[in-house]
Amino acid sequence: MGKFIISGRKVPRTGGVILVNAANTDEVDAIIREDPFHVAGVADYDVTEFVTTMAATKFSGLKNCT
Repeated sequence: MGKFIISGRKVPRTGGVILVNAANTDEVDAIIREDPFHVAGVADYDVTEFVTTMAATKFSGLKNCT
């Protein structure tokens, strides 16, 4: 099953943001290790873990993703 929920470029265009449904940071690290930008050594990554506590009604299913 796909792990990426949504992604897009930042404004100004200095990189991008990816929202990932992952069980833990180890899983995110494994995904990063396979990313072509990581493999080529051309990207840096900042991982921010958070717990969803609120969501708009049409996205309420994302509150309990694991």
